Amino acid sequence: MGSTMKFYKYTSVVSIVILAALLMPPSSIPKVGMPNVDKLVHFGMFAFLAIVLCGETYLYDKQLPPAYKAMISLSIYAVLTESLQYLSGYRMFDVMDIIADVIGVAFGIALANLIHAKN
Repeated sequence: MGSTMKFYKYTSVVSIVILAALLMPPSSIPKVGMPNVDKLVHFGMFAFLAIVLCGETYLYDKQLPPAYKAMISLSIYAVLTESLQYLSGYRMFDVMDIIADVIGVAFGIALANLIHAKN
């Protein structure tokens, strides 16, 4: 039965880079004078992750993933990363970060669908 297992290598690499960035000690993170700029960073990272996931799924399946599946799986990942930050002992759990992540995921999925619809 020649079925090939899909390995989402780009999505995996982006996920690992995001996790590493989110688990960096606070002393390693540059200070920026703008309040809540970290929410914009969360939004951007998770929007990029959603775009990569959609693009890689399109590469394998010639269609985008169902939006609800991508939304649920990446939102779970957002909660897990925030939980790992809490467990690290030197980072905090922040519901607003999760909200920024989820909004970023929704934006990335919407953008991927918009780009796909125009092609």
